[in-house]
Amino acid sequence: MRKWIILGVLIGSAVAHEGATGVIAERMDTMDAISEANRTLVSISRGRADFDLATVQSAASVITKNAGQSLVDMFPEGSISDTSEAKADIWLDFDRFSNLAMNLESTAKVLSQITSEDEFKSSFDAMAKNCGGCHRNFREKKR
Repeated sequence: MRKWIILGVLIGSAVAHEGATGVIAERMDTMDAISEANRTLVSISRGRADFDLATVQSAASVITKNAGQSLVDMFPEGSISDTSEAKADIWLDFDRFSNLAMNLESTAKVLSQITSEDEFKSSFDAMAKNCGGCHRNFREKKR
């Protein structure tokens, strides 16, 4: 069953990225990497997967690597198209968007450095707030 879900996600990503080029395609790939890592963490947080420290640290490290300034840099002004899920609101409130991207990096880094299951929930919740805040305000879901 899991392989069918993964196959569906991959096909959905390929279709969603159809026609995307340049920085838009690059940031869509980056968001997919963040999303896949976050799916792993969500499964653990909801008890659908067992807690495994190495898995948590690895997934959080992927998010850390793809967040922060490198993420902000993938949103140069005017980089919007029909293939993009980015709302024009990003450029209307770029400071807020940038702060969320930077906070995602720092909270994911904290999560990547936890040493026990006891630290997981609060660290994960802090990171997830950044994801939700950004998606609510700056993402137009087209899939």
